[in-house]
Amino acid sequence: MTVEVTFEEEKEPTPHKSVWQSRGGITLRFVAGTALLLGLIWFARDAGDEIRVLEAWISGHGLLGPFVFVAAAVVLSSVFVPSSVLGAVAGALFGLGWGALAMIAGGILGAALDYWVAKVFLGNRIARVLERHPRLLAVQRAAHREELRLQFMLRLAPINAASMNYILGTARVRFSSYLLATLGMIPGLFVEVYFGQMAKHVTKAAARVSTQSTAQLWFTIAGFLVCMAVMIGIGRMAQRALAEAEAVEKPSRGGL
Repeated sequence: MTVEVTFEEEKEPTPHKSVWQSRGGITLRFVAGTALLLGLIWFARDAGDEIRVLEAWISGHGLLGPFVFVAAAVVLSSVFVPSSVLGAVAGALFGLGWGALAMIAGGILGAALDYWVAKVFLGNRIARVLERHPRLLAVQRAAHREELRLQFMLRLAPINAASMNYILGTARVRFSSYLLATLGMIPGLFVEVYFGQMAKHVTKAAARVSTQSTAQLWFTIAGFLVCMAVMIGIGRMAQRALAEAEAVEKPSRGGL
């Protein structure tokens, strides 16, 4: 689960706190995910038959299901639908393996599409938006200067992927380095898909149609918590690198 940042109007952070250092979004996502999980447990208590029907319908579509999902993910992510939502759906529908592959494919293809859309059609509009958000403008300029390293950090940081796609698409970065840096999305996408799979197993356990033992279920939940802890550590490391890039760009802007 990630913190989503889009092109909507926002208040400037206080001078002593970087835009990349807010923890409120992470906490909010965690609380929302927990509430969703509890809600699924409550409503799934008498939904055993419906769950079996849904699983049969998904398995009946074979490989077509993941391909359709990838196409939908490309379109939906490009209009700022959070990857946390898409990843949870992928994990619940297809499991960890196929779900992760579908999300990675959708994320990379969506990033490629957004790059060219931004580069060809949205340059002037994005430039006007960035003028109102100087910290994002600083990161765009730093990405042009540092290329692959900073772009990879941007993908690790808890930032909406589509926002970064459009910003980097107008940053005059090479498409090859841009596409390679999208591999930094994989850890976050994996955790989001894992959450969907975990929610599915917890729901099935509540509906008494699970094939997992209680020990396996708790192991799945513990694995998710470990993944979350790792992602928080990675996110903080990426945030520090981005804050440093922002600080480097500020003097250059002042000299213009």
